[in-house]
Amino acid sequence: MKKWTLQDVEKAQGLPVTKKGMKHDNPEERLCIEVSDWINLQYPNLIYHFDFGSGLRMTKKQAGKQKRLNKVRGYPDLQINFPTRHYCGLFIEIKVNRVWKKDGTLIKDDHVAEQERLLVRLEKLGYCAMFGCGFEEIKDIVHKYMLGREF
Repeated sequence: MKKWTLQDVEKAQGLPVTKKGMKHDNPEERLCIEVSDWINLQYPNLIYHFDFGSGLRMTKKQAGKQKRLNKVRGYPDLQINFPTRHYCGLFIEIKVNRVWKKDGTLIKDDHVAEQERLLVRLEKLGYCAMFGCGFEEIKDIVHKYMLGREF
């Protein structure tokens, strides 16, 4: 009978495993899984895609391939392929914490600013594209989008 290590359990559960076998706890990854589960329940036939590879640790060779295949930096986490009267599709950059200050300006973070620039480019192409902060907000965005509302 095999004795299970922490790494074996994490691997069996589909969790990323660190080199030392310590539990990898990524709140944004957990949030994406929650959103995916919710979409599957609410809209079982919906075609959507998570940009899961963006948060993974990669070898130097893998990172090189990822960079070569994906020239655009800051690609949103979630893409929903469902056109409405107003939009070609929906892109959501998923965040656990808020990205907007109380005065309505974006927080000072180069990565978030890069993501915002791409969201604006996608909007100009006819997509609904925005940040979604937390499960309830993301759920609300998807639901309103699927009802055909304009943002």
